[in-house]
Amino acid sequence: GVHQYNLTTNVSKLLISLPSTAAPDYIQAANKISEDASGDIWFSLDESLVKYSYDTQAITTEFSLPTEKLNADVVRAHIVLPDFLIIGTSYGLISVNRATKEQTEILFLTKEDRNVENQNVKTLAIDQFDNFWIGTVEGLYRMSLRELIHSLNHKTLTAIADQAIKDRNIWAISAEETGLLHIMTDLGYYQLDPVNKEVQHVFLPTDSRYAISNDILKSIVIDNNNNLWIGSGNDGAIYWMQYATEFKNVFNLFGGRGDKIFTDNNVWSLHQQDEETLWIGTKNGLNKYN
Repeated sequence: GVHQYNLTTNVSKLLISLPSTAAPDYIQAANKISEDASGDIWFSLDESLVKYSYDTQAITTEFSLPTEKLNADVVRAHIVLPDFLIIGTSYGLISVNRATKEQTEILFLTKEDRNVENQNVKTLAIDQFDNFWIGTVEGLYRMSLRELIHSLNHKTLTAIADQAIKDRNIWAISAEETGLLHIMTDLGYYQLDPVNKEVQHVFLPTDSRYAISNDILKSIVIDNNNNLWIGSGNDGAIYWMQYATEFKNVFNLFGGRGDKIFTDNNVWSLHQQDEETLWIGTKNGLNKYN
């Protein structure tokens, strides 16, 4: 479920606990969290998209998987727009009209190009150039956000996505103010310049001097100096100073609990609170790193 942690009192409480429809003994996990312009918090749970209001404390379900999808599919990502919700699931990309609640499947590839893997959406992002990015199990795709919204408003979806990176399993996308994209994949870290469409494979973890055992990179946060914290599959957090092209690996060594920096080396999510504080969500708990 979803837990709320109070930084002042150092106390956490269970905020959302929704049983799975398919397996009632299982509580839906939260796969994505975001905050909209009005301060509401949105959660992509396994089977639903849920909104939490700080003002009213109300919890509302804005989207649920169809019954036929409950046993095999999950909700992984979302983008909240003024008039539409865009929802990434393991079976495709879905839009929900916020006024009418009408749902539409966004077929962002032609019938000939679609397959199970490239319809399996893992992450979504929007950059400053009005690009809408779709990260899937098999590649990264780009659409014009303006064209997508126009098509949804007029119910004439004709916008087809361009492939930006082929084959790779896309775990996370983050954009600098310059527009440069940082992309975490099953084969390390890529950069993409959306203006000239150049792609660079920057870092393959297992092919480095840092003795990293797994190429999967799951998460990323950009600090105020445009340096990167990257969450790895099994090797802790990696700090990359872009302009010095230097990496620092922060991870647990073998030993007892007192020797450990994190509660687990499998890093799922990252959030920088300020210049001195990094929050690290791992497979085994939440860590505060100074």
